[in-house]
Amino acid sequence: MGRTFPTRTPSAVFGLIVGKILHQLVGNPPGFMALALTGMIGLSSPALAQSFYKWVDAAGATHYSHTPPPASQTKAAKKVKVDTHTPVDSAAASQRVAAWEKARLASDAASDKAKADKSVASAKDQANRQQNTAACNQIHANQALIDSGRRLSTTDSSGTRTPMTEAQKQQMSQQNARTLAESCPK
Repeated sequence: MGRTFPTRTPSAVFGLIVGKILHQLVGNPPGFMALALTGMIGLSSPALAQSFYKWVDAAGATHYSHTPPPASQTKAAKKVKVDTHTPVDSAAASQRVAAWEKARLASDAASDKAKADKSVASAKDQANRQQNTAACNQIHANQALIDSGRRLSTTDSSGTRTPMTEAQKQQMSQQNARTLAESCPK
């Protein structure tokens, strides 16, 4: 079934269709309206016309279509010509459209890459913060054990436990204080 348009000449309708398609493809770059107008003017030449069917349905809506209307509408249907002439400067216009599209795609790709890079950096930063928080919590817990006055011991690589001396506890406490000051938020 055809698409419903307000009553206009077939070449104007075709020009509007082309203009809308170009607008969806390239957005609204500078000079777009001039390009669209050039295209519509170029499409008005009767030398290269295509056949369209025009009919009005029971609701009063006017339809244009490449295909014949439904059997119930054949009495009121008219075959109309729509111009498809290509303007002389269409190659330059096509090049400008292609350049705009290429620039838009490059800009989109750069923006997507920047967003992805920022997301990766943010995820790495978040992981580092979580690791740092866990390490800081462990240092605080170790320092609390040292400050508790309990008897503490260390285990060497062979599994032998050795009680910590007061000098070792003092050294460990100083090391914990330096690490907390340098690496852990208050």
